[in-house]
Amino acid sequence: MASTTDSYYVLNDGSKIPAIAFGTGTALFNQDCTKAIKFAIKNNFTHLDGAQVYGNEKWLGKGIAESGKTRDQLYIVTKLHPKLEVPPGKTLAEHVKESLKISIKTLFPDSKNLDDENPDEHVDLFLVHAPPRPFDPTNETHRELWKAMEAVKTAKLATSIGVSNFTVDDLEAIKPGFDPTSGITLEVVPSVNQIELHPYVWKTAAPIVEYCLSRGIRPAAYGGLIPLGRARALAPAPDSDDPGPVEAVLATIIIKDGPLTATPAQVLTKWLLQKGAIVVTTTSKSDDTAAKRLDESLKAPSLLDLTAEQIKEIDGAAGEEIRRKYMGHIFTEWDNKFKP
Repeated sequence: MASTTDSYYVLNDGSKIPAIAFGTGTALFNQDCTKAIKFAIKNNFTHLDGAQVYGNEKWLGKGIAESGKTRDQLYIVTKLHPKLEVPPGKTLAEHVKESLKISIKTLFPDSKNLDDENPDEHVDLFLVHAPPRPFDPTNETHRELWKAMEAVKTAKLATSIGVSNFTVDDLEAIKPGFDPTSGITLEVVPSVNQIELHPYVWKTAAPIVEYCLSRGIRPAAYGGLIPLGRARALAPAPDSDDPGPVEAVLATIIIKDGPLTATPAQVLTKWLLQKGAIVVTTTSKSDDTAAKRLDESLKAPSLLDLTAEQIKEIDGAAGEEIRRKYMGHIFTEWDNKFKP
């Protein structure tokens, strides 16, 4: 069981990453998120998690520009579009680099020079949004893609590089070293693996988290608060009023925060942090209630740690249930390994 009091992690390349991030997917997908970004920054978020497929990098950049914060006060993430449609005449490496340059130019319109090794702007973290499917048993597809990611790090277009939605099998496919089957040599261990992570997928996610931590890869959690309401829509009977077993367990977990008691959302966030994960949260609202919830998220690292018994309760709260909201097509084979 990890103890968490710091508001940031140190990645395997030595760079620091804030432990709590504001995400621009879900309700902000393809939306003008300028107001939401400015609201998040006003409420002390510095880690902003975007993606090419979210369709809102332009507004993420606008929110950053209008926030009043300097570039070095913010930590900016984007992700490679999961549909790798390489234009004719281009290599995969050229496509990946060009797509990141477009993202950087969209996020930071004032950038003038994105030449290799001397760019005037960059992202702090660039992730592969999803692993190649169907899985290539030769590892060539995975390794060629990761080789392209290494090139953008070498070009200083991204300080850190990582992956998202990778299983242990996917991570094994991009291990550093020479692979005789594909003939590709890799050098960089991913800094981050961002996955859907909450008690309803813990049974299948635990081996991924364990693998990541054992190899210096920082896990990151999206969808972490799904058990608080949205899990009902994923239940076998979606129209039922039954909140599901996890929500009921969370209601019994008590963490004192001075004279106050931590909310179930804070308990769940603390559970994720004690698993060693970065936590991505979000809101599309900008009212007092939303501000309070964002503040609660940022305060979660400083809460008293959950006990080993409380961690165990939350770990097992879902029983044999697996309720996954996102990327089911990526995790089908992986999840099936853990079904009774």
